[in-house]
Amino acid sequence: MKNQPMESCVKTFLAAYPSDFCWGENGPAWGVEDTVKLLGCDSPPLTSFLSQFAAPSHGNGVLKFLSRISTPSLFEWNSDKGWRSDWSQWRDRLIVFAYDWNGSQFGFDPARKGNGELLVSILEPDSGELLQTPHSFAEFLAHSATDEADAALSLSFYKEWLEQGGERPKPGMCAGSKVPLFLNGSDTVDNLSMQNLAVYVSLCGQMYTESRKHLPGTRFSGARIS
Repeated sequence: MKNQPMESCVKTFLAAYPSDFCWGENGPAWGVEDTVKLLGCDSPPLTSFLSQFAAPSHGNGVLKFLSRISTPSLFEWNSDKGWRSDWSQWRDRLIVFAYDWNGSQFGFDPARKGNGELLVSILEPDSGELLQTPHSFAEFLAHSATDEADAALSLSFYKEWLEQGGERPKPGMCAGSKVPLFLNGSDTVDNLSMQNLAVYVSLCGQMYTESRKHLPGTRFSGARIS
């Protein structure tokens, strides 16, 4: 899907993950000046998508985009008081534009470019890992809707969560791990619970930072997010 036109990537994404509802009557969600403020330069694919196609929730809650008028706003979430405050090791490696049902953070990695465009990386709060994709923003939209739906959005896991009675996360919420994977939590539905996104990401960051102070292989018990 390299060099696939932006229009085609958007069409593929929206076919798989249509918007659940729109921003409402609060004015335009995004503009060129917002992209420049966020990235330091314009990114036409991002500007076009956030201004014309992005919604607070897509695909029955699987992915949610931030904007100038979201809560938190895209600027607030990427500020020193947002997710970065508790993730010192990744704070300079991600400019978040969306998050998924499980609390993973999707953003541009300032340290990586391909064909002159910033590439997308994914921060998984429950594992503490920053996953590097080889995709530009447009490519990410297309791949997350097709051959990389499970790798990017854990789509099968989300379906399992819903089938077992889990709720569709509303904006600002996620189905996060009660015991993070980096603290030996299980990657199963029974280890998930509905969480406030900001609180979940913050607590995972604090716990991950503290856990790195111990020797590899150290077993933890009693740690729980609820």
